[in-house]
Amino acid sequence: MPAGDDQFPLDLVDRVLGHREACGIHDSICHEDRLNITFLALTFSHYINGVAKKHCDVSRLMFPSNDINSITNGVHAKTWVSAPFAQLFDQFIPGWKQQNSKSAWA
Repeated sequence: MPAGDDQFPLDLVDRVLGHREACGIHDSICHEDRLNITFLALTFSHYINGVAKKHCDVSRLMFPSNDINSITNGVHAKTWVSAPFAQLFDQFIPGWKQQNSKSAWA
């Protein structure tokens, strides 16, 4: 979503940084006389990731020329499950403490 991309006028960038090209900021990350921070980050990052699989999929569509990976946020189920649910899972889902991904429960 373009509204989520911080952008700054190039005259402001020049006033703050001096000569932007000396900082490695070239025209490919500047559009319509604005510095796009998303393109800046994508250009200078060695590793790009989304915070979940869906975020990664959408980001790959938005920025197809970049290698974008995903890291899925997870929950340590053994820590977060209450005692009654742990007993229920122990009875009906053997091994849930070792493999608690959604696919393991299907």
